[in-house]
Amino acid sequence: MRRAVLAFVVAVAVLLAGCGAGPGDGGARTVNPALANTPTASPTPTPAPEYPPGVGDDGVDARVLAGNHDSALDRVNSTVLIDRTVVGANGTTVSATDIRIESAGSRVHYRVNQTGGLPAQFVSPFPTFEFWTDGNVTVTRAVDASGNVTLRRITGQPPTIADADDTGEDSVFGRFVGTNARLVGTTTVDGEEAYVVRADHDALDRRGGPPMRDYRLNATVTEAGVVLAYDLTFTATYETEDGGTLVATTTERFRTTVGGSAASPPPWVRDSNASTAGGADTADGESEPTDAAWTASGG
Repeated sequence: MRRAVLAFVVAVAVLLAGCGAGPGDGGARTVNPALANTPTASPTPTPAPEYPPGVGDDGVDARVLAGNHDSALDRVNSTVLIDRTVVGANGTTVSATDIRIESAGSRVHYRVNQTGGLPAQFVSPFPTFEFWTDGNVTVTRAVDASGNVTLRRITGQPPTIADADDTGEDSVFGRFVGTNARLVGTTTVDGEEAYVVRADHDALDRRGGPPMRDYRLNATVTEAGVVLAYDLTFTATYETEDGGTLVATTTERFRTTVGGSAASPPPWVRDSNASTAGGADTADGESEPTDAAWTASGG
């Protein structure tokens, strides 16, 4: 019995010795020597967000955004659609414009249809104008108000065609500049994250333009900087030639689709050698009818 009690006391003493503090250690825990020099893991830092060029927490740089949209679509298969309608306060349509731009490599097919126009705006004598080019040859097609068609075939690519806005860059810049647009969130488009940019103004006066009110711009931009879409409405007051004013509301829809475009030559390109105006091929230059048609289209 005494031996059993002694064994029990020894066992308890050993157990307490293993759990208690050693002499002179001030109650410190025993550390495994093998772990003494192991560095403490730091928390993984949150990566900084990667915004589209020209878009940031502090606002939107319209010039950078538009320029990057243009460069991101350079020689990329894409289709850009722009639809714009201007309606007067009395419900009458003042003007309607639709633009379609198909690009694929060096090929571009540009078409604009326009009816009516705002005060002081040049109204094209060609309600429909389009061109197709592959860089080696350019063909233009202009339709006047009476339905007469003029086709022109030009060797090479004239400067007015080469400098044409074939990505919608000018529209993007014109709608964002001076609006203090801001980043408001993200969305998902075809499984990819995109950024939502918005500008809201009850009143907006921009240098060189008419006074506007109820300016509402909502856009979607990819991380690469392509403006996939924007929707815009605003009401503006325009001065008329007779000294009066016109109050009208503009509604504009902009869409970019990347991929799926071949920019194949339309059927009238094959018929361009026999222009209805009796024109012939123009070598390495631009004929006056072609230049007039392009300028009148607002390009």
